[in-house]
Amino acid sequence: MLHVRSLHVRIATLAKWGNSQGILIPKSVCEALELSIGDKMELRMDAPSLVLTPQRKYHRSRRP
Repeated sequence: MLHVRSLHVRIATLAKWGNSQGILIPKSVCEALELSIGDKMELRMDAPSLVLTPQRKYHRSRRP
């Protein structure tokens, strides 16, 4: 089975955040990707792009 994701291009601005920089992710994007505050994100540099991937929380089932 082939799943096709729609690609939405959005422009974000890099902003100063304390001694670092940050990009705000719109609420609609967080909802679509089921992201919550505090979720861990993997950052991968794939020049000239920056790829953000959510680290999914996996629950192990307990064996009896």
